Amino acid sequence: MKKNLLILSALVCFMVTISSCQKDDSSTINPYGAGNGEISFYAVSTSSPRSPYPISIVVNGIHVGDISFGYSSGAPDCGAGGSAGVASYIGTPGYQNFTATGANGGTVSGSVNLVVDQCSIAYITN
Repeated sequence: MKKNLLILSALVCFMVTISSCQKDDSSTINPYGAGNGEISFYAVSTSSPRSPYPISIVVNGIHVGDISFGYSSGAPDCGAGGSAGVASYIGTPGYQNFTATGANGGTVSGSVNLVVDQCSIAYITN
């Protein structure tokens, strides 16, 4: 009887150990939402007498933000949307058409390839 109880106890411990194991899912969650990516638009400071700022950014016909100033050196971090110097767009993968229109009347149009799970930087220049 003691032997059966000992075997039963060992079996229960073994079953608890097996059932408490979980698959280690170390995959990361997409910060842009499932199946999406991000494009961050920015401009470089200009010495033009007619300031282009603010620059309105429209992606696929939707206004996504304004760039209020240009960066004097370097580029902002990708995903720095919310900064006055960056306008960001989050959407599904593929080429996204954009138009950037400055306060001085200048317009730049183009397309940027948005990649799932990634953030891309688009530099606006004329």
